[in-house]
Amino acid sequence: MNISMYPQGGAHCVVVSGPRHDDAKFASEWLQAAAEADRLLQSHLSSDANFEQNCLDDGYPINFSAAALEFVSLWRVKGGVFLLECDLSPELLEHLFCVMAEVGFFVSGADYYRMTVPKDLNAETIRRAVLIVNATEELDGCLHLERLLNTMTAEKAKKLAMRLFQERFPRTRTRSSN
Repeated sequence: MNISMYPQGGAHCVVVSGPRHDDAKFASEWLQAAAEADRLLQSHLSSDANFEQNCLDDGYPINFSAAALEFVSLWRVKGGVFLLECDLSPELLEHLFCVMAEVGFFVSGADYYRMTVPKDLNAETIRRAVLIVNATEELDGCLHLERLLNTMTAEKAKKLAMRLFQERFPRTRTRSSN
């Protein structure tokens, strides 16, 4: 992403859309992929002490399963469309969103991210994603996730999320009887 594309005012937000929020098959596959990502990461961490230090330098533990449960909860509760604020001091969930996007759990479309089950989940992809995200850290110790993400202002994100939700659940028009 180019710096001129960053939102100039307001929070850095991303909009996420998944399949229908009642798609249990997708939820199951997505959560299984997160559990597999944890297994691959732990296997890699145990064999590469240098990577373990780099991976945990920012103080955030990488736990795909816990993050996936949070994202599935947001997806379910919000009707399949939700937004995240990825401010200049991101919280754990936003950090993991960025790592998961790099791994393929979220794919950027025109204006928003789609939840997807990664096609080629492997330790090298996970290692590379963690290093890419951690490389956004500045001297001030802050991660700058907005450099990797397709972000927008909170106002624009709310409008887009509402439009996506309305496309998913169009209002049914009833005839009034006179």
